[in-house]
Amino acid sequence: MHEDVPSKVIQNECTKDGRVAHAIVAESDALEDGVPVQTIVDWLSTFAEDWVGVDEYSFYYSGNRSIHLQTQQFVPGDEIDDLRLLAEEFNAMHDAKLDTSIYKENAQFRLVGAEHRKTGFHKVPISPDADRQECIKSAQTPPEQRQWPFELPAPSHHDELPRRFEGEDSLYSPPLAHYRPGFAGISPLPSEIGKQVLRGVYKSSNPGSVESGRNRSGYARPFSPYKKTGEGDARSVIVMEQVDGLRQDRWSQETYVPAKIEYAIGGGDGSFTRSNSRSLVELSPRDFRKWDFEKGDQVVIIGGNSGSSRLLKVEKMTASMVGQALESKDRQKAFEILSNRGFDVGSSGYNSSRFHHEVGDNEESEAAKIKRGIENGTRERSYDNLLTVVCRLLRIDGWDSAYNWCRDIFGPDFDPEETYEYLKGPAEAYSDYSHVDVPASVEDAKRRGKS
Repeated sequence: MHEDVPSKVIQNECTKDGRVAHAIVAESDALEDGVPVQTIVDWLSTFAEDWVGVDEYSFYYSGNRSIHLQTQQFVPGDEIDDLRLLAEEFNAMHDAKLDTSIYKENAQFRLVGAEHRKTGFHKVPISPDADRQECIKSAQTPPEQRQWPFELPAPSHHDELPRRFEGEDSLYSPPLAHYRPGFAGISPLPSEIGKQVLRGVYKSSNPGSVESGRNRSGYARPFSPYKKTGEGDARSVIVMEQVDGLRQDRWSQETYVPAKIEYAIGGGDGSFTRSNSRSLVELSPRDFRKWDFEKGDQVVIIGGNSGSSRLLKVEKMTASMVGQALESKDRQKAFEILSNRGFDVGSSGYNSSRFHHEVGDNEESEAAKIKRGIENGTRERSYDNLLTVVCRLLRIDGWDSAYNWCRDIFGPDFDPEETYEYLKGPAEAYSDYSHVDVPASVEDAKRRGKS
């Protein structure tokens, strides 16, 4: 760095100007609660691969109470809060304990090799199958060389360092009054970082599938499923056909899907609508990450909290029926039409990372298939399979049905306390399950369970 400029000044000015990238990392302090290393490793790897879309990472023991996951990927500074929200949602869904406080501006992350002041142990790399004792043993000896939590070019001479801007005299230049992120001619991130940035957020598929540009010709102004107006809390609903590939505004980095909207009604009070219109539909970072549709697909979007919507692929007849209900300003009827065809239209959030496809007259829902498979032994009792079944039982039939089913499935291995906590999590965390009568205690759950 420039010797005449304090590092804090550089940091603050870069943050102000939008010239910041945050390394994608994850951490859990659950060792202090007695959680096994393997459980924490499973949390971290699932979060990285299934939620963030990064499949290359390393694990580290902090030297005290934490397991860290580090990647070679970054998010732009203005998206660090999205990463925090994602981690919070992951914790709620998986009953996990990721530390979400690390996702903030100017957060510090311990360097590999650093000595922990409380224990004298060092932060060291660990294998994914290490146990607590192996971690402690490894941490007693520092690694050969301290490392940054991510790799960047490290030339030995200042003159060899890459220039921030074309033709500048040093790595640091004073903030420009006219600068804003995305300003033409100024790259908002250093080139060596830019190649590793997951912009938009966390889309793991080919970046080339998103067209960059500002060309909106032929489309009405963008329609947002996230806008809130008036006093009502009803969710926006859009019935549409995707007519082209996703597009990203190169200035704002916002992502849109080109669509032919049959009908859309938005805002808590339903104060803005769109019908029979070629429009761009805005996608939040979360919905962009989940979008798995293509040109010609009929899609219903039910706007969700924190930018996480229900994304439903439907048949053309269903799309037409939902559109007619919306045209009558009857969102509840639209939800009933979808629900009767096997869709989960509850408040977005709990299953928002999963896609829902229409169930035909002769087909059973995926949850029903999994339930039947577990009961006849053709499906394993994995966490995901059990979660799918009990969530549907909770939502459709209530607490007693889900609790008793778990009791029947596990037989002599049934654990009332573990089952109580397992069901209580989603039942209390999400508005989809606000109707569920959760027992006040484990003993209450036992009394309500069948004898």
